[in-house]
Amino acid sequence: MATVNVRDYATGKSVRETPEEAVRQDFEHILIDELGYPKTHIDIEFPIQRGSKKKAESADIVVFRNAEHAQGNVYLIVETKAPGGSFNDQGLSYATATTAEFMVLFDGLDRDRSQGARYFWRDLASAPTVFQPIPALPHYGETLEEIGEYKRHQLVPALRLKGLFQKMHNRLYGEGPFKREDLIAQEVIKMLFCKLYDELYSPGETCVFRATVSELRTPEGQRKVGQRVRELFGALKEDPGYGSMFRNEEIQYDDYWISYIVSELQRYALTDDKTDTDAMGDAYEIFVGPQLKGESGQFFTPRPVVRLAVEMLSPSFAQRERVIDPACGSAGFLVYALRCAKLQAHAQHSGQTATWIAKRVREYANGFITGMDTEPLLHRVARSYMAIVGNGKSGIFREDSLLRPEEWDAKTRERVQLGAFDVLLTNPPFGTGIKVEREGTTGQYALAHVLSNGKPTAKLLKGGQDPSILFLERSWQLLRPCDKQGVGGRMAIVLPRQILSGHDSAMMEIRKWILDHMKILAVVDLPSETFQPYTGTITSILLAERAVPAADEDYRIFMGVVEHVGHDRRGHPLYARDETGAVLFDTSNNPIVRDDLPEVLSAYQRHSKVQPLTDYRPSVFSVSLADIKKQARQRLDAWYYDPSKNDIVKHIWGLEGATDGQIEVRPIRDLIANDGDVFYPGRHRRNYVRPGPDAVPFLSSTNILQTRPFDVKWQPKAYRPAQGHLVKKGWILVTRSGSVGRVVYVGDDLAGFSVSDGVAVTEHAIRVIPDPSRVDPGYLFAFLSTHEFGEVLLTQGIYASVVEHISPDHIKDIPIPLPEFGIQRQIGDRVRAAEKKHHSANAEIAIVQKSITSAIDSMSFE
Repeated sequence: MATVNVRDYATGKSVRETPEEAVRQDFEHILIDELGYPKTHIDIEFPIQRGSKKKAESADIVVFRNAEHAQGNVYLIVETKAPGGSFNDQGLSYATATTAEFMVLFDGLDRDRSQGARYFWRDLASAPTVFQPIPALPHYGETLEEIGEYKRHQLVPALRLKGLFQKMHNRLYGEGPFKREDLIAQEVIKMLFCKLYDELYSPGETCVFRATVSELRTPEGQRKVGQRVRELFGALKEDPGYGSMFRNEEIQYDDYWISYIVSELQRYALTDDKTDTDAMGDAYEIFVGPQLKGESGQFFTPRPVVRLAVEMLSPSFAQRERVIDPACGSAGFLVYALRCAKLQAHAQHSGQTATWIAKRVREYANGFITGMDTEPLLHRVARSYMAIVGNGKSGIFREDSLLRPEEWDAKTRERVQLGAFDVLLTNPPFGTGIKVEREGTTGQYALAHVLSNGKPTAKLLKGGQDPSILFLERSWQLLRPCDKQGVGGRMAIVLPRQILSGHDSAMMEIRKWILDHMKILAVVDLPSETFQPYTGTITSILLAERAVPAADEDYRIFMGVVEHVGHDRRGHPLYARDETGAVLFDTSNNPIVRDDLPEVLSAYQRHSKVQPLTDYRPSVFSVSLADIKKQARQRLDAWYYDPSKNDIVKHIWGLEGATDGQIEVRPIRDLIANDGDVFYPGRHRRNYVRPGPDAVPFLSSTNILQTRPFDVKWQPKAYRPAQGHLVKKGWILVTRSGSVGRVVYVGDDLAGFSVSDGVAVTEHAIRVIPDPSRVDPGYLFAFLSTHEFGEVLLTQGIYASVVEHISPDHIKDIPIPLPEFGIQRQIGDRVRAAEKKHHSANAEIAIVQKSITSAIDSMSFE
């Protein structure tokens, strides 16, 4: 296996990619991005000579007092291990051979296996061989004694808060008194509010939110720190802008853990313009476990998706456009919208002072940026997040936006009215399986009723409606209706792709409603990794304008099919790599992240200016509204209209006219005897038994793709429900979910079992029963199994929820080029001959296996 290298963050050296190396890179980011140490002061694998030993030991990371890399100039040594690894005394012992004041042991930021960073200091003058535990490292240019003696102007912007929060979480969860993720999150958010309140409102220059090293070392000192923080929290509760969030609450952590949290946060200015203001979103992502988020359908919206949605809609600061997110969560969309407003304000008022511009931005945040969320923790996160970036706290409401407006709090009703917003950005809850059933709520929505041709009937849906669908309609209701120029408010909403692509009648009716009430601006299909590792729900971004389209109106809709969003299914960064697997870096020595969304944004901006999209990758294109309305199911997902698939469809249909009658082209529905000859049987209650003459194998979709299957289940031959799953020679099987579009020909043998003896196959495989008088079954299989044509045509019909599917109706519509029957028969005969060889090979292997079994059974062991 080839060695894969990455580039060291501090030195730029090429290093081997290993779990321990990933830990070293994490701590280099802490040293450089959090603590401010210059890269020029850092080296890796630095040799340490001890006494007369000729063989030097190597330190994983060494920080020098300045740019001179010499053993006599060492300031700090870091020993790293992969998560779960153990340390010995080696690092502490060879550090004594240097001038290092500080030693660090670090085993990463893994949520479950890492202990995190442990810090040590030694007094070089009085006890040079004794390393004492300390609670924190000094920042660059800071002495140990200066930690915690901070004036407000000495605070520094935080550039990598996600790593800091991960480190804090590991310590609080691993050693702290609370083991419930939500309780930890609640307490950390309280502490963050105290930190914010100190920065924004505390009188005097000296920080109240502080802890010195001497205070951190003793219970009495920790008590002083705890007292200062509790006084801050008390003042915060008296503040009209914050008090309602924390009424009758106290900080639950004791002095020790308050002091620890203060020690980690105190050096940073959270409200500094240069601070990484994704901090609150990152805090939510890290401190609130996936179980809590999954229960409520609240999933952290990846920053690339947030940026794309906001910049595609581009809310206008100059026109004071009103922006709302009715399911704001941690306020990611609103914060980024406010960032964009800041940039616009600086460009619009370049001659004004920074203070004057900041005041205008605060006014905009307080008057024109609005968020709603019913979850108490998210409400707090959103308000603190907005306080950091623009003091927009007054526009965040704890409210269930799906309720009737008259049920909202009076303050909410003053700020939020239906039909009042220019821009809406949201990622509503989805994937919970929990429906909204309360008639007092559902009665106000057309989409909670049974629809007929996109229009609501008087009948409410039995069992309620999915909240993501109700949020779609509530979002439309919140948007401003069309003005005199025919332009209405516009939205960007993240939706389960099932709504835009599903084949069931309910989803088709919803799409008709959408087309009747909105002008579609764009659809961007996101990959399945987007919300992983928290949920596998497949999503799209729908951009639309509130409008009443004319019956004959036509326009072009931007479409994008995204393959990469910057992270993999485990949530780890997804880097671009060369052919050897080595990570690629940009000119600033930063790894290149695989993120297609900036290219999608660029393409959309060109589309908006009526410029061509031909040179873009990933796949971006436009579709006319008329073409969508012609399509029987009026699908709105981009995947279905991707030219890479549609061009093949057009090419296949074009063969008939281009070959002087030598080739016919017919859809599969014309190549079967009955309309029901493309189907999948219904699910039945399984009745598994031991293999035997009175049982038949019941093959899963995985089994039918295996040369020699394993873990095969059996069902009784006489079991009536299983009879409907038996397959026959000459049929074609197409996997319809999971690994979609795999094609299998049913010959004499299916995965090593005789079809004439009976083989049952899971309902996850669609059956295609060709009419041999219309098409040779072997030829049809051969065409459908081609990578260039059949696979593309089959997967074009994928519609998505959590698991991708294709339907029998889609398969019936696939065009098949039909050469004259003699050619079809030649191809079909070769397929059948191959299947016979497969059958013979399986039979031969079965004989060999049986002989081995018999031989072993006949042996005697003493």
